[in-house]
Amino acid sequence: MKLLLDAHVSGKTVGQALAQGGHDVRALDPEIELEALADPDILELVAGEGRVLVTANVRDFESLLREWAGEGGARRPAWS
Repeated sequence: MKLLLDAHVSGKTVGQALAQGGHDVRALDPEIELEALADPDILELVAGEGRVLVTANVRDFESLLREWAGEGGARRPAWS
């Protein structure tokens, strides 16, 4: 499974364990270029790479996902 760990989910601890289990894991905390991404850009990355976002910040993403679903959800989000 391809996963992207949000900034509050430890790439070092959680990510390493998931990778050892055979998952393709990226994490925002150790990747400097990803650390400053805004939520819409994180969703764009997840959609573009076919990853599942692992986050506890549901509130941060809920409105963005509702907007995407309202547009049919069949295409990648076009947030800028």
